[in-house]
Amino acid sequence: FPSHDTARNSIPLCRTLAIQSKKANVLQFGARGDGITNDTTAIQNATNAVEVICFTHLKSYAFDNVSLSSNKTILFSDGAKIVKRSGGSGFAFVCTGTAGNRKSNITINSAKIDGGSTLLGLVSFSYTDNIKITNCYAENLGNTAVLQGQLSGLSNSTNVYIENCYVNSATVS
Repeated sequence: FPSHDTARNSIPLCRTLAIQSKKANVLQFGARGDGITNDTTAIQNATNAVEVICFTHLKSYAFDNVSLSSNKTILFSDGAKIVKRSGGSGFAFVCTGTAGNRKSNITINSAKIDGGSTLLGLVSFSYTDNIKITNCYAENLGNTAVLQGQLSGLSNSTNVYIENCYVNSATVS
């Protein structure tokens, strides 16, 4: 994966945010980060428990379809990446609200994803507000008729900010 200078700032940013809110490293919830073990449950538990979720550098996390609620910040340190878990598909993260109960205030910074030609993208949003995705890189994404291997799926969402994000090697049929 290409290195982005801003990715190196994720862990200091995580430490700064810790003063203001609850944060944790996914390893504290049992994620292995070895690129083989299914880390979905550990990462879901981390996102359920804290506001700021940090992914340790130089680790590969195998997971998909982790649900995000409102007021979450996801930070990846340099070299941390998402890889397709064995048998996995869908998106790495999913954030789904409803017309009457929208999800809001979600930030994802410096994520790297290798979809193994099966994962469809980094995140799928539906009925969400105030979303910020920055400095992310995705490759080897699978095909979907609607999104065709995009970084994120957006439906009924407002105030979405995406900056310095790249997609490489998406399968489109």
